Amino acid sequence: MRYATLMAATLGCLIASGLSHRVEAQTATTKVLSVTDGDSIKIMRAGATCPAILFGIDAPELGQAAGPEARKFTNERCFSKTVTVEERGTDKRGRLIVVVYLADGTNLNQELVKQGLASGLWDGKCIQFAQSNGHAPRRLVLRAHEFVSEA
Repeated sequence: MRYATLMAATLGCLIASGLSHRVEAQTATTKVLSVTDGDSIKIMRAGATCPAILFGIDAPELGQAAGPEARKFTNERCFSKTVTVEERGTDKRGRLIVVVYLADGTNLNQELVKQGLASGLWDGKCIQFAQSNGHAPRRLVLRAHEFVSEA
């Protein structure tokens, strides 16, 4: 039953975001329904719960060092709050890939890197942001092969 619920939610997100290979970048205001870990959240989208991951970063899992701290940081800043998400596509598991902006305009993705609670994955703004603030990413992993689509 849990698998069926997850599949239905994922399918709903895919339908809501369009099934084309390339999608236009979309920005939307939404509510964060839950925080799974430091870089994984669930948001409300098109009337359905939609899993999302934060673009350009990788936070440790809950069982890893700093995992609980990363989740707490994300939870304190966005759980049950209205945020703006900039959609960057979907990953191979059907999760939205998003940049999260808090009510005050703060980029949550960059804040996790700045606080040392996440690593940058791509050689874009997150890596440059971390380096310009004296934080060397713990690792650089290019995972573009996981994208189904990217705006």
